[in-house]
Parts: sequence; structure tokens; C-alpha cells
Amino acid sequence: KRKITAALDNNVFTGIVTALAIGERQGITKHQWDVFTRTATNHLIAISGLHIGLVAAFIFFTVRWGWLRFTSLALRIPAAKIAAVLALCGAFIYAAMAGFSIPTQRALIMVAVVMSGVLLQRHRAPSHTLALALLVVLIFDPLSVMSAGFWLSFCAVAVILIGMHSRIRTTGKWWKWGRVHVLVALGLLPLMLILFQRVPLLSPLANFVAVPWVSILVVPFVLMGTVLLEIFPLMGTFFLKSAAVMLSVLWPVLDGLSQLEIAQWVQHKPVTWTAIPAIIGTLLLFAPRGIPGRWIGIVWLMPAIVLMPSRPVEGDVWFTLLDVGQGLSAVVQTRDHVLIYDTGARFSQSFDAGSAVVA
Repeated sequence: KRKITAALDNNVFTGIVTALAIGERQGITKHQWDVFTRTATNHLIAISGLHIGLVAAFIFFTVRWGWLRFTSLALRIPAAKIAAVLALCGAFIYAAMAGFSIPTQRALIMVAVVMSGVLLQRHRAPSHTLALALLVVLIFDPLSVMSAGFWLSFCAVAVILIGMHSRIRTTGKWWKWGRVHVLVALGLLPLMLILFQRVPLLSPLANFVAVPWVSILVVPFVLMGTVLLEIFPLMGTFFLKSAAVMLSVLWPVLDGLSQLEIAQWVQHKPVTWTAIPAIIGTLLLFAPRGIPGRWIGIVWLMPAIVLMPSRPVEGDVWFTLLDVGQGLSAVVQTRDHVLIYDTGARFSQSFDAGSAVVA
């Protein structure tokens, strides 16, 4: 971390580059996090499943292509198998750089499941691969179901698989690429409302630009720079600074989108039972072409949006005690008012108990 910081010479994007390199996110400023959150691009600013998958895919296809150039080697050891082994090793090393955090563990397991199919020469349907990865993750870490990231990551992959195999009509290359982000945004809408009570409305547009830019341009330069920083410091510094320049080109786009009033839709937490019709509505919207009445899925989504949670009746008072660490926060609710006493301590410029616990 110190070498990366020194190489970038306190660049404004040092925290983001460090997060992409070793998974250390403390250097990201509050404003930068707000921008990523409002545009739903915060999944990019960490060593996430997407990045580990990209590293594994890049190594796999590169090694397979190169191995096939040598006929004698390819006849002895199949190119796909040697590529799968090296891809898994690369994913393991990249996950190790992030300290094997929970998201990277899940991603590494998913890569291992896919590559094991290649090594065992067993063709699995994408849905079976996802189910097997889910099973292995739950065996390895049963408590991961308590994490929002667990649900978001697996549901996002499931949404992509359903949407991309539902014979949804595509017109043009731009839509073929952009529809993935539209599908994910729509498919995760019920989950986002339940977990965070907010939906980034501009996430498809922001991710349409940010995902290829960060994944294809920024991340490779960050990885090259991090590796070369130990061997050839000058070359490593060049790659890291180049990555920071690329981020500076992308940043005005994300910052501008986050400033728009329509960037984020915030609402109450849906009533618990409305989650079931919301899921049914999402599945209807994702149904294959030819099934009549898919638009009714919108109607099934409405209860989660329209129905308000219960509140005190006239003359009643609800009292809630929140544990905010040092001390307790008291919340008093009447029919028309809410009183909060003690919002907890501020631990840093980017973290306080009021926003992290009370809100």
C-alpha cells in the first residue's frame, strides 16, 4: 500500500487504485463513495467477482490460444486443461492480494467450479454451474447468507442467465451489450428496495460506460503496475499513473450522473409480504417472448412500491432502542413525528454511527 501511494504521489484517485490492486478501500473519500453508490458502480471499486472472473477468463483464453500454437504440446496436454489450471492459479493469486475477503472467496469458488468442469471434461448448463457454486459457497461459509453481497452477487448472475436465455429480442450491438445492465437493474429492483430502500435509476447507463472502461482498461493497468512495482519500479509507476489518468477521464461522467436528481429513487422499506409478488412480477417480466401478459409483472411489483409500512395510530407511541456502540440511540415515533435522541459517535470523516446504524 505504501509503495502504491508513493508511486501515485497522493493522486486524488490513489484510494481507488489501491482498492483495485489489493482490496484496501479506506483511502476512498466519502464523496467518491457517494458517487459510486448513486450510480451503482461501487461493485467495480474492489477486487470483486467481476474482476476475478475477468482475470481468470483472460488467462484462460490467452493460454489456450498460445498453447495451441505448439502442436506437440497440445497433443500431449489439452490446451483447455492447462489453461484452466493457470486461470485458477491466477484467480487464486488475485484473491490472495485482496486478503481472501468474503466476496473474493465466493468469486474464487465460482471460478473453481467452472474450471473443474473444463478439467473433468463435463459440460454443465450455466444454471447447474451456478447452483453448484451456490452449494459450495454455503458449505464453505454458511453464514454468508447474512451478507447482502451474497444475495446481490448470486441474484445478479441468475438474472443475467435468465434474461440472456429468454429469447429477448435484440437489435444492434449496442443493445446486445447494454441490455445486460438493464436486466440486472430491473431484476435486482425488489432486492435493492428490501435491502437498501433505494434504486439507482441511472445504473444501466453508468455501468454501460464504467464496466468496460474499468474492467478492460483500468484493472489491467493496475495489475501490471502492482506486479512491476516490485521488480521495475519506474515501469510499475508508469502503469499505475496511467490507470489513475484513465479514472480521471471516467470520473466526470460518473460524477455528472450522480448529481442528477433522477439518479436515485429512495423510498420506504417494502412491507414484508410484498417481496413474494415482487419476485413473481420480476419473473413474469423476464419470461420468454411469446408468453402472453408479461406486462402484468409490473402490476405484481406495485405492492412493494405503493403499500406503506404500518405506523402508530393516533395517540400511540412506538419506542425503539438502537445499539450505536458507545451509548444507545432512542427513537420515538408517533403518527406524524419521529424523534431521535443520540445518533452515536463519528469515527472518521467517512463513517459515523448516525448514517451507518440509525439511518
